[in-house]
Amino acid sequence: NLIYQASPTKLRLLILDVASERSLYSRLPHLYAPIISDSDRMTNVLRWLPIEYRRRRGVMSRAGVQKYSDYRSLNANADPRITLVIPELSHLDNEQQELLVNVIEKVSQIGVETGIHILINSRVFGERCAKFVRYADVHLAFSASSLEEARGFGVTGAEWLLPHNDTLLRVGQSALSRIHSWLLPKESYEQILNVLSRASELTYINPKGEF
Repeated sequence: NLIYQASPTKLRLLILDVASERSLYSRLPHLYAPIISDSDRMTNVLRWLPIEYRRRRGVMSRAGVQKYSDYRSLNANADPRITLVIPELSHLDNEQQELLVNVIEKVSQIGVETGIHILINSRVFGERCAKFVRYADVHLAFSASSLEEARGFGVTGAEWLLPHNDTLLRVGQSALSRIHSWLLPKESYEQILNVLSRASELTYINPKGEF
């Protein structure tokens, strides 16, 4: 959805992933740098993002704006949005998770939006995820296969028996709601990504992945 909505000049993905299964995305023209799979480089990315946030905030302040969309309207050559993508939270070590908390604190400051965003996935919701929820208004999707499991998230009633592909969604501190999400087979994703990969030339902003 992200890459359908914006061209590489407006959006870049910065993917931290130790798993080779994400190689599907390695040829996307929306990448800020090659997919970062080395632990030391992942740490460097998490240290660099607050620095980039402060740089962007300074540039926008001098332009007299506090929202990236307003800055973009003033400067057609503005740096593209950056979405940090972490496909599996548990792959980050303790130091990296603390650095991620710092990034979230920066990009979630009220009244300032610099075009830096974070997308995190975790297969298990526990202490690793809970500490991030405290720092930001985030979207959480829980897959629940039984009433007992749903009750663990504060949901009651037989209506919360969820069939295949249903999830429980919470936005920020709001109540849980039920949604149905269609899951595409892997082959469909491959086809879509192949088309997008051919649509634009692959040119990294940071080709060496050094931060």
